[in-house]
Amino acid sequence: MTYKTITPVISTIILILITIVASTAAYFWMMGIQETIQTDTESSVNENAASDLKSFTLINVACNATSNTINITLMNDGIGAISSGTAILILTDLTGAELYTNINSSFNGLSEGAATTMGYVSTYDLITATSYVARVTLSDGKTKTRSCNAI
Repeated sequence: MTYKTITPVISTIILILITIVASTAAYFWMMGIQETIQTDTESSVNENAASDLKSFTLINVACNATSNTINITLMNDGIGAISSGTAILILTDLTGAELYTNINSSFNGLSEGAATTMGYVSTYDLITATSYVARVTLSDGKTKTRSCNAI
């Protein structure tokens, strides 16, 4: 009984073709993954960079014990406008104990270089000649603090 077999030359050619097809498929598959990762990373970096350029400063915090008011002047000192949304004021004593919180959901945002003053009437009775710390947090999560002495 005689068996017909593939010659060594033909079997070598078939193995080389299988290797070429498999490596080509792996190459295109990896290129697709690499392109997806690169696109996702670029968009994430661009979003974070734009957010990091936005900044504000508390120019003045005035606490008035007579009228129980807190006036906060903040300025956009970053690049680009700060979008409208929520501005949260937390007033603490010097030990960090929270005394008053106000969530201002009608914050109108600030264009680049602009300043605005927000007035609050505190439900906490401010005491003359006492130091307080005002912490303001905007919708984008940026937070600034500044102290004031009640007059």
